[in-house]
Amino acid sequence: MRQPVPIICAIVMLLIATVLQQGFLGRYLLFGSQMELPVVVVLSFALISRPAAGGALGLLSGVLTGGLSGVTLTYYALSRVVGGYFLGTRADSEPDYRAGAAWVAAGTLISKLIMILLAPPPAVMPALGATILSAVYNGVVAIPVFALIQRLFRPKVV
Repeated sequence: MRQPVPIICAIVMLLIATVLQQGFLGRYLLFGSQMELPVVVVLSFALISRPAAGGALGLLSGVLTGGLSGVTLTYYALSRVVGGYFLGTRADSEPDYRAGAAWVAAGTLISKLIMILLAPPPAVMPALGATILSAVYNGVVAIPVFALIQRLFRPKVV
């Protein structure tokens, strides 16, 4: 039987990241884009777990973010489920923190592109530019986040 401690810790970290994003980080833009801390947490956990766990945490992240934003939950939930599930399939490669950051950036790009396809913005080119910048920001932020998650939750092999 699996221990519930990593699952509970993942949910608590996601709740903290979502509250920080909605309360503080969402107000600041850098070159027209912003990092998304809940996505970083979801994708980092997905890289050390199974695809189903990444998808489930992505669903919870989408519901929390969409619910707090007051927008349609479907777009957020579906895009993050796909991103979490996809990165969960990459968990077998056991990436280090640098490769983990690159995978988080790629997962962010996939999730945001799905979001653009589901809910097309009025101006597509600026949205694509903001998507690429957001993926870069998330990749940079993923370095310490993924290293911490990997250190705390990856089983040690002796």
